[in-house]
Amino acid sequence: MADRVDPIIEQLRQATPRDRELFAMLAALIEHGDDKPLRTIEMTLRSLMKETQRSPIPWEYRQPGNFEPPSD
Repeated sequence: MADRVDPIIEQLRQATPRDRELFAMLAALIEHGDDKPLRTIEMTLRSLMKETQRSPIPWEYRQPGNFEPPSD
Protein backbone atom coordinates (compact mmCIF):
# COMPACT_ATOMS: atom_id res chain seq x y z
CA MET A 1 0.00 0.00 0.00
CA ALA A 2 2.96 2.32 0.60
CA ASP A 3 3.80 2.04 -3.11
CA ARG A 4 0.61 3.84 -4.12
CA VAL A 5 1.03 7.47 -5.10
CA ASP A 6 -1.70 9.86 -4.03
CA PRO A 7 -3.39 11.08 -7.25
CA ILE A 8 -3.50 14.66 -5.99
CA ILE A 9 0.20 14.64 -5.20
CA GLU A 10 0.89 13.15 -8.63
CA GLN A 11 -1.11 15.92 -10.30
CA LEU A 12 0.87 18.51 -8.37
CA ARG A 13 4.12 16.93 -9.47
CA GLN A 14 3.04 17.20 -13.10
CA ALA A 15 1.50 20.66 -12.77
CA THR A 16 2.85 23.81 -14.31
CA PRO A 17 4.50 26.36 -12.02
CA ARG A 18 1.41 28.57 -12.34
CA ASP A 19 -0.87 25.74 -11.26
CA ARG A 20 1.39 24.98 -8.31
CA GLU A 21 1.27 28.63 -7.29
CA LEU A 22 -2.53 28.61 -7.43
CA PHE A 23 -2.64 25.48 -5.31
CA ALA A 24 -0.20 26.99 -2.79
CA MET A 25 -2.33 30.13 -2.49
CA LEU A 26 -5.49 28.08 -1.97
CA ALA A 27 -3.75 25.87 0.58
CA ALA A 28 -2.52 28.95 2.48
CA LEU A 29 -6.04 30.39 2.60
CA ILE A 30 -7.45 27.07 3.80
CA GLU A 31 -4.74 26.84 6.45
CA HIS A 32 -5.48 30.39 7.61
CA GLY A 33 -9.04 29.26 8.31
CA ASP A 34 -10.99 32.48 7.71
CA ASP A 35 -14.46 31.40 6.57
CA LYS A 36 -15.37 34.52 4.57
CA PRO A 37 -12.65 34.23 1.88
CA LEU A 38 -13.13 30.46 1.73
CA ARG A 39 -16.86 30.86 1.05
CA THR A 40 -16.09 33.42 -1.66
CA ILE A 41 -13.54 31.09 -3.26
CA GLU A 42 -15.95 28.16 -3.10
CA MET A 43 -18.76 30.15 -4.77
CA THR A 44 -16.39 31.40 -7.45
CA LEU A 45 -15.02 27.93 -8.17
CA ARG A 46 -18.53 26.46 -8.35
CA SER A 47 -19.55 29.19 -10.79
CA LEU A 48 -16.48 28.57 -12.94
CA MET A 49 -17.17 24.83 -12.95
CA LYS A 50 -20.71 25.48 -14.22
CA GLU A 51 -19.30 27.68 -16.99
CA THR A 52 -16.88 24.99 -18.11
CA GLN A 53 -19.65 22.40 -18.26
CA ARG A 54 -21.75 24.47 -20.66
CA SER A 55 -22.07 23.44 -24.25
CA PRO A 56 -19.55 25.01 -26.64
CA ILE A 57 -22.36 25.72 -29.11
CA PRO A 58 -23.07 29.44 -28.63
CA TRP A 59 -26.60 29.47 -30.07
CA GLU A 60 -27.79 27.07 -27.38
CA TYR A 61 -27.77 30.06 -25.00
CA ARG A 62 -29.95 32.33 -27.09
CA GLN A 63 -33.34 33.36 -25.82
CA PRO A 64 -36.31 31.31 -27.07
CA GLY A 65 -37.69 32.68 -30.32
CA ASN A 66 -34.34 33.70 -31.75
CA PHE A 67 -33.76 31.04 -34.38
CA GLU A 68 -31.10 32.82 -36.41
CA PRO A 69 -27.99 30.65 -36.69
CA PRO A 70 -24.71 32.45 -36.08
CA SER A 71 -23.05 33.87 -39.17
CA ASP A 72 -19.59 32.55 -39.86
